[in-house]
Amino acid sequence: MSNQETPHSGGRTAPGTTADRAAVSVPTAVFERLATIAADHERSPNARIGGILQLIADGLDLGLAFLARVDGDILRIERAYDRAAMGLHEGTALPLRDTYCQVILAEEADSLVVEDAHAAPRFADLATTRALGIGAYSGVPLHRADGTLYGTLCTLHPRARALRDGEVGLLRLAGRLVMQAIEAVELREREARFRALTAHGTDLVRILAPDGAARYGSTSYTRVLGAPLEELHHLAGSPLGVIHPDDRARVQATMIVCARDGLSAATLTCRHRHADGSWRTLECVATNRLADPAVGGAVTGRDVTAHVQAEERLRALTEAAADAIIAADADGRILSWNAAATHLFGYAKEEVVGRPLTLLMPESYRAAHAQGLRRLAAGGEPRALGHTLGLVGRRKDGGSSPSNCPSRPGPRLRAASTAASSATSRRASRPRRRCVLARSATGRCRSTPRSAWPWSIPTGAGCASTPPCAPSSATARTSYWNTPSRTSRIPMT
Repeated sequence: MSNQETPHSGGRTAPGTTADRAAVSVPTAVFERLATIAADHERSPNARIGGILQLIADGLDLGLAFLARVDGDILRIERAYDRAAMGLHEGTALPLRDTYCQVILAEEADSLVVEDAHAAPRFADLATTRALGIGAYSGVPLHRADGTLYGTLCTLHPRARALRDGEVGLLRLAGRLVMQAIEAVELREREARFRALTAHGTDLVRILAPDGAARYGSTSYTRVLGAPLEELHHLAGSPLGVIHPDDRARVQATMIVCARDGLSAATLTCRHRHADGSWRTLECVATNRLADPAVGGAVTGRDVTAHVQAEERLRALTEAAADAIIAADADGRILSWNAAATHLFGYAKEEVVGRPLTLLMPESYRAAHAQGLRRLAAGGEPRALGHTLGLVGRRKDGGSSPSNCPSRPGPRLRAASTAASSATSRRASRPRRRCVLARSATGRCRSTPRSAWPWSIPTGAGCASTPPCAPSSATARTSYWNTPSRTSRIPMT
């Protein structure tokens, strides 16, 4: 350490020692005025910062007091009160290496005092000393509440001057008050941006205090649930009252686990009361922000009532369908299974969901099915999706069941559904259909015993009409059962 610098209150002083300083103390009135400014919450945070800088410069008879923010290798002047016209203005950006503040940061000191800049070689040759005509300097570092560095609070004077007793303590106290005001400003700015983002969205956003009380509810609550969040809580009698009674325990358990185990986020679905008394289904994500006292926790949600209702209608239709309806994912695992599928294949829903679709296939089909899945995974085109397949299914009892299976792709081919119907039962109903076709062709034919119908029906054969029905066109036979089947026997994928 140079003989031009000596320690001071954990920081550094240059030049001289304590004996070199005049025995002058900071007036008590300056501290009292600082406390008054800090307690004046009618002033905006920015106004309080300006008042503190002016108090320091005027109260200590200094040329300039300024607030600076460290931005990488740059020192940015955020606020300045220049009563000596030294030329340092708000918005000025200085290379950090050319500033006195760099010494505070490099040495992690809690203060730096330079009583005579021209007598200290370390500072006399700095570009800022010459450019601003600095004779004396004092400064302290500023840190946020989470311990991260913000910048510095400093004073400059055009002439050398002796440090006053209590001056560094005043700067440190002022620095803490300035940082409180800065973080208040930043919080308001974040809230303004947040509210602007959520003002016109459809997602529901709720900010929770650490004790679980709601601090904020986005305006989308009115659009989606019919009233502001606070009013919904009032109507329900409590914040938890807006949750459906059957879902409350699950919601509470999820939130407790999220907070207790330090989870960053947890997802849940619950029913939320609408202002008209009905229930809406919400899909929510709870975010753990307990480390941030300003937040505590956040819950975002979106109304999925229409989606849930559509799924319920589809599920009801699927269960009521006469055909077996089976859905599988892109890996070939069964996702859903209806009652008709149980009747056709013999498996209960619990026995097959999550298992591979090949469970329902004879060995001869499985290799082609696996090859098709690999082709789809590699980006290939599906060959069977969208077609009706004539297949033989494998029942739980080991028997076979001929089936006609129209397959359909799901969203983005991530799933496929198959409606399988027994070909055996359909063949049993063909005589009835032949009768209908014959009657349709002539307009006069009546039903005859099923045993009398051949595969191809001559016009009038087995007809009970008198006289026998005549053809209504040049075709003497109905051609429906003579037409080759359009059902293709191809692998399911």
